[in-house]
Amino acid sequence: MRVSTGRTDGDRRSDTELLLAAVEDPEAFGVFYQRNFTTMISYFWARTRDRDDASDLTAETFASALQAIHRYDPQRGTPGQWLHGIAANQLKKFWRRNRASDRARRRLQIRTPPTAATGWEAIEAAEARLDGPHLAAALDRLPITYREPVALRVIERCDYAVISQRLGCSVGAARVRVMRGLRRLEVEFDRCDPMGGTGR
Repeated sequence: MRVSTGRTDGDRRSDTELLLAAVEDPEAFGVFYQRNFTTMISYFWARTRDRDDASDLTAETFASALQAIHRYDPQRGTPGQWLHGIAANQLKKFWRRNRASDRARRRLQIRTPPTAATGWEAIEAAEARLDGPHLAAALDRLPITYREPVALRVIERCDYAVISQRLGCSVGAARVRVMRGLRRLEVEFDRCDPMGGTGR
């Protein structure tokens, strides 16, 4: 999908003019956002096939663009190229976070129960195979800052919007706490591994 030329918003300025003006005029960035929102969310939807992830990544991309607005240089590329570069970096970070999360889930062999009241047999069986006390010890050894976000993401499989609400922080901060917690959990689980190996 092509980036919109944006004349339906009533602003006759080009995207380049909007970005240059946005350093001093937040409303100019708002117009730029409106023109390019559909392109960005389509970009992320095509790569994640998840509405929440596509929405989060779109929001993070525009937030990063606004923070970096003073560094935009039209001599180095079009507004579309600049924005897509930021989007590509956000996507790389997203895949790195997901790899860390997926790796931890595979190591723990945990799946989310279908409801709060049923489906716990699989989790109990996984804990038995892995030696429940070792798993519990690994979780208990996490700093409290990371323990709850990890449990919400890995065990309850909450999305980041829910985690941010439960923790009382932004979605971005929730992602960081989960990512750091998963890294720490792998280290602690290796220490408690009943097979005495690293599992790597």
